[in-house]
Amino acid sequence: MSDLLLEVYFWGESLKAWPPLLTTIVGGTIVAIVTLALTLWFQKQIREHKELKQLTEVAKGGGSEADQQSARKELLKRTKKTVIWILLFVGGFILFYFAISNEVDEIHDKLRTTRQEYIRNIDELKKILKRKTIKKSIQTVCADGAIRDLERTRSENICLLEASRQWNDEESEGGTNRLINAEAYEVCMAKKGWLVRKCEKGEKECITLQTGRGCCEQTVVKTESENMSIQCLASEKEEALITRWELICSNRAEIEGEYKAQDDAGKISIMSKSYQACMLEQGWFTQQCTASEQGCVKITYIESACTKYIRKWLEGRADPSEHIACLEEKYKQ
Repeated sequence: MSDLLLEVYFWGESLKAWPPLLTTIVGGTIVAIVTLALTLWFQKQIREHKELKQLTEVAKGGGSEADQQSARKELLKRTKKTVIWILLFVGGFILFYFAISNEVDEIHDKLRTTRQEYIRNIDELKKILKRKTIKKSIQTVCADGAIRDLERTRSENICLLEASRQWNDEESEGGTNRLINAEAYEVCMAKKGWLVRKCEKGEKECITLQTGRGCCEQTVVKTESENMSIQCLASEKEEALITRWELICSNRAEIEGEYKAQDDAGKISIMSKSYQACMLEQGWFTQQCTASEQGCVKITYIESACTKYIRKWLEGRADPSEHIACLEEKYKQ
């Protein structure tokens, strides 16, 4: 009974989405059938009415006493039968109306709840399609922050001492001259991965250096913010490699999800596992992340036509009869 009522419900709902011409044709056909049925019924009622008229005339004295009594009994019998049929029909119709209304409402509520739960599960599962690569640890001097600033200051102090010592060895037997040789300072800083440039007017944290043999030939320099050591160049190469494989593994996950999944939930699971396995083959673990996190990769996922239709139906923008069994059918993109 529930299956029949479900079909009736969806058939009724689908009428709302029918084109006007189709609705007119179907409605005209129904009206024609009903009209024919009513015509036959009225013809039968006319015949019975003639019989009742004859019986009434006989009962009123149009025949012998025995015929009159027989006619009265027949009239009473038919009246009781008519009254009983009317009561049964009205009562049955009322019971049927309330029963089917309640049943259809329950089916509608259960179906909507089931579909809403299905969509919630899909949306929750989609979170595992956002993955962030756990990168190998690199020297902190390569990353912008307090550690790199501290290391830059440390290198400057070391190179100032080395450059001043070298100048003192060449120019002062007593070792009391503290002038800083610019060339020696720049070479020392370059060895540690830091490049220096002329300091612009108004810049802070600049260093005054001696450029020649004389005491008055000076230059003011500032250390560049980026470290250019081999280890930092290697970390940049790893960043580019990670980005490349994130793209490759994302595409591979999309393809495997497309051809191996049987439903949307299975597709999401396959895509997530495929991406993780692909990245792990190259030596990188991944973890779930949110879209707002830096470096979070969102694997492209396209919902099936069935799931899209369910979303539209829940929003009141689709004919419910179209997806009545789509979740039970084989997955189709």
